[in-house]
Amino acid sequence: MAKGIKRSNLFNQKMKRGVVLNIKVSSIIYDENLDILELDSNQRTSHCIEASNLIIIHCNQSNKPIGVELLGVSQIFGVNKKLLMNIKSAKIRVTSIPEEKKTYFLIKFISQINQEQITTNLVTTPPSEVQLLCK
Repeated sequence: MAKGIKRSNLFNQKMKRGVVLNIKVSSIIYDENLDILELDSNQRTSHCIEASNLIIIHCNQSNKPIGVELLGVSQIFGVNKKLLMNIKSAKIRVTSIPEEKKTYFLIKFISQINQEQITTNLVTTPPSEVQLLCK
């Protein structure tokens, strides 16, 4: 258990040192049949980057992330479909850690089921060869 806490603290320290970009999500779409969650801002998408078989990143003309699609979100990420079908709000926080050449996407969404609000956090890291501008 102490190792888990130590790793968590180390992760938090790394996140504080990184370059942060907060994306205000204005569009939330979950396709239950395809098991795809799409979170997007109101900015115009210039292009998309397929970061892995599971993550598609929407970018503007400056190559800044403005949204994300998670493929297989209930199966791969282990999120209950009932939560995904009842998302009321979402936030995306992108943290780039230049010295490690890594980018982390923290996706937080709030679902409402039977008048109870449930918060879900997902952290995903696209492969290091995916070049994004997070300034």
